[in-house]
Amino acid sequence: MPESGVSLHRRLRLELLLPALVMLAVGVGAFATRDLWGLYFESGDVAYRAPIAGELAVDTPDQIVYRIDPSRSSAYYQVQEHLAGIDRTATGSTEAIAGDIRVDSADPTRSVVGEIVINVELFTSDNSLRDKRIRHDFLESSDFPFVTFAPTDVVGLPASFVEGQIFEITITGDLTVKATTAAATFSGTVSVESGELVAHMESVVKSSTFDVGPITISGLVSTSDDVTLAIDFVAPDVAGSDLAPGALTDSATALDQAVVYDPDAPGDFARSVMGVLAENCARCHNEGGVGASTWALDTAGDAAEVADGLVLVTSSAYMPPWPATDQGLVFHDSWRLSADELEAIDTWATAGGLIDVPADTPIDAPAVDMNTIEHDVTIRAAAPYAGTAEHADDYRCQIFDIPHDQTAWVIGMEFMPEQTAVVHHAVVYRAPASLRGAADAVDDAESGPGWTCYGLTEISNGDAHPDQLMAWTPGQQPQEFSPGTGLAFEPGDFVIAQVHYHYDHEFPLDASTMAFDLASPAQLDAAGGSLAPIENRVLIAPAEIPCLPTESGPMCERDNVLKRLQDEFGDGSGPDSILRSCGKRLEDVAVLVDGVARSSCDFPIEGSADLLTVFGHMHEFGETFRMTLNPGRADQQVLLDIPNWSFEWQFDYRFEQPVRLSRGDTVRIECSWNRARVEQPEPAYVTWSDGTQDEMCYSTVTYTIP
Repeated sequence: MPESGVSLHRRLRLELLLPALVMLAVGVGAFATRDLWGLYFESGDVAYRAPIAGELAVDTPDQIVYRIDPSRSSAYYQVQEHLAGIDRTATGSTEAIAGDIRVDSADPTRSVVGEIVINVELFTSDNSLRDKRIRHDFLESSDFPFVTFAPTDVVGLPASFVEGQIFEITITGDLTVKATTAAATFSGTVSVESGELVAHMESVVKSSTFDVGPITISGLVSTSDDVTLAIDFVAPDVAGSDLAPGALTDSATALDQAVVYDPDAPGDFARSVMGVLAENCARCHNEGGVGASTWALDTAGDAAEVADGLVLVTSSAYMPPWPATDQGLVFHDSWRLSADELEAIDTWATAGGLIDVPADTPIDAPAVDMNTIEHDVTIRAAAPYAGTAEHADDYRCQIFDIPHDQTAWVIGMEFMPEQTAVVHHAVVYRAPASLRGAADAVDDAESGPGWTCYGLTEISNGDAHPDQLMAWTPGQQPQEFSPGTGLAFEPGDFVIAQVHYHYDHEFPLDASTMAFDLASPAQLDAAGGSLAPIENRVLIAPAEIPCLPTESGPMCERDNVLKRLQDEFGDGSGPDSILRSCGKRLEDVAVLVDGVARSSCDFPIEGSADLLTVFGHMHEFGETFRMTLNPGRADQQVLLDIPNWSFEWQFDYRFEQPVRLSRGDTVRIECSWNRARVEQPEPAYVTWSDGTQDEMCYSTVTYTIP
């Protein structure tokens, strides 16, 4: 699978919450203190820590120190998002702000604005699951709990203050989010009323400046880079308030206290919801599961904390991950929730997300009846691999050799990840012996085991190419082929596994394993000496996505992009050859309608075949994917329909029953791409290729000849 460049899953990385942090920090930047100490605040039922300075020194009787009162203040952000197919303005806020300002009433121009601090561990939006995800994945608040703003210049302070008069000011300073410090400017109003300083400050910043956005979670959400940040605060005179430095407390613990256990709680959690979560979520999100690092589901309390978020991700069909709809034929082992299960989650969350069992009640994944295959050959890659902080989403190809000196028939296979917390998915290919030299060359060219392979396996040799055999995702069972069928490995053929690693903070060594079930001599004899070979075919359609009318630059010219492809991959003619093979003209395909481009290609069937699996693929611009048998005919059948494409979740979809194809049939693949789904560093024409900012439209299918 080609690379996302950012990836979920930048991901789940769940929504747009990152911008919130930026906003919180900068908006508050109007007024603050210098030397940081600790101040204990209580607002409602929540206690939190926020380091602030001791009192600023007062040099004259005309100077007054004002301190932000969090119980009457808030910092908030607004950002445009496209969430679960709906465009809206998202808003988040926090009261966890602290800061002092010393006002000189005799000469306001001598007033001092100290450093302000925001505790990003406590910002909230309208979705608690989103808040958890953004704190963990984007703000990394466990490592960087505070955002600071250090003002360097204030413009607009009057020569004298008049009680109740509103003044317009502009404050410039240094905003620090995580490890990034950048200049930020806020404009707004300030006044002194009844002995309190009252202010509203606002600005527009870019979340990309601080490496917290824009957020793109393929198939779920995308946000704009521009974030409106604002703060409304009331700061009383320190001399007359009880806001004084004190002890620190743990904000994370305070947040976790929101779970409510009520034996008579509405929503019927224990009977209607807990089993759904155990059956469909726990296998990935229990401790040690591949999804636990993004959201841990071990107890009823874990679910109650994010009830509103569970409704969002399940009702939008983002979770459990199964992007295909039920418009087509029946697939084997579908993960899609039923209408009754979705209704149960929605009813419970709408009733308040309360739980009728103790919060520490375990939610454990049930035992799964796995497909059983013989592990005749179990192989690890040549050496374990560990990524680096350079790439949160790392795609690595490694070679697995099946020892054989004559034709070997594989009748089952299993991918077994070692480090489940970082192995997001894997795609397995069979490569012919003629490609071994090319594979060894790219392997030797990079330090460490394997090679970077954002674009499929990134090896080829004339007409030879690796065939995709399977795609592994968390929870998937071993692949077991139908009796009498198998994959033929000729002498010298080998396996390449492309593993997608998603790292948060840890980079453990991974030595994932492949296991193969080989047909025994007795099985071959029973089948007459050989099995019915499982064949693979790749179906490719053009991908031509021009720049928007509002975009310009040298890379908006297609010829410049083709030259780049030639320089990077050694062949810039691929997109034109795909157009020719599909009988398409560039001017008919390279068209945007409301920012969306579309393409298709028809493939005539030349003989009988039994279709076993289908697999669709695009990159992060992708919006929809569909495969149709005999489009426009009376016997038309939808084979695969993905109305909301997710790069994060790409599956081999296996039909419950093989689909018979006959001579004269036609298979069509159709793709659409939306430029709004990806924030490009530089506006560019997008066409078919392997790279991060390129696109694809293709399918692999497996079949047998009856």
